[in-house]
Amino acid sequence: MGNKLGFTKTDKEIEKLVTCLLDWMHQNSADFTNTFRDLCQPALPSNELYKTKSFVEWHDRWKELLTKKEQNLSHSLDLMRRMNPNIIPRNHKVEEALAAAEKGDLTPFNQILRAIEKPYHENKAFEAYRLPPEEGERVLATFCGT
Repeated sequence: MGNKLGFTKTDKEIEKLVTCLLDWMHQNSADFTNTFRDLCQPALPSNELYKTKSFVEWHDRWKELLTKKEQNLSHSLDLMRRMNPNIIPRNHKVEEALAAAEKGDLTPFNQILRAIEKPYHENKAFEAYRLPPEEGERVLATFCGT
């Protein structure tokens, strides 16, 4: 988890920082993957979710610890980009691809394969694979075959 936040070594102070972020994510229903990926930028993320007082305070503390414990912010952000994927095979997209494949259409399957070939790269063409499911798209059960 330290690497996901740009730290090459962890200690109790960083563990507390991680716990605070995970608590904030839980309280705000923040997407796990996207939160970590959004932090890979040098500035505060622009999404409204990140403008809350609690997140801004957490973000300030995180930047302070990065400066204190790591030699170079650029190095930390590069580490984060290598540890936090931009694209993951989200269940609703996998289910969509499987449903289409069962009907003989492999287009969604091939698209998701292309999207996850380079999960750490930013690619606007695959932005839909970055987004969490909408309310009606949530997959409530998955199976070993998916």
